[in-house]
Amino acid sequence: MKKQLAVLFPGIGYHADRPLLYYSAKLARAHGCEVTTVQYPALPSGLRGNPEQIEAALPDLDPAGITFHGTADPWARTELITEGCRRLGVPLHLTENADHSMETGDVLRDITILHTILEQTDRWMRQRCI
Repeated sequence: MKKQLAVLFPGIGYHADRPLLYYSAKLARAHGCEVTTVQYPALPSGLRGNPEQIEAALPDLDPAGITFHGTADPWARTELITEGCRRLGVPLHLTENADHSMETGDVLRDITILHTILEQTDRWMRQRCI
């Protein structure tokens, strides 16, 4: 049987060794997936506050994927993410008042958010990974 591939997309200012992606990679490996991380070249300056340049990422989403977004993310407008995911049929999980790192500034709430995201990711992987 062919091994599934999990691809991690770290995003702007977030690396694969940060909690969300670190534990997501461990979860994927536990489900028997091979894990690879996209390594981006240096990003151009002026992205923040320039949604037109960031919008190019939405058409590249795979409808078979899963998406998480914090409503306080300064890099991406919630309305844009919500509409793009709806249009593409990509499941979207919104977290109120979380930033780009899915953090709120309240450590215990942030750990709960991480746990919730990993539970949702685990459920999603159980449907797709063997």
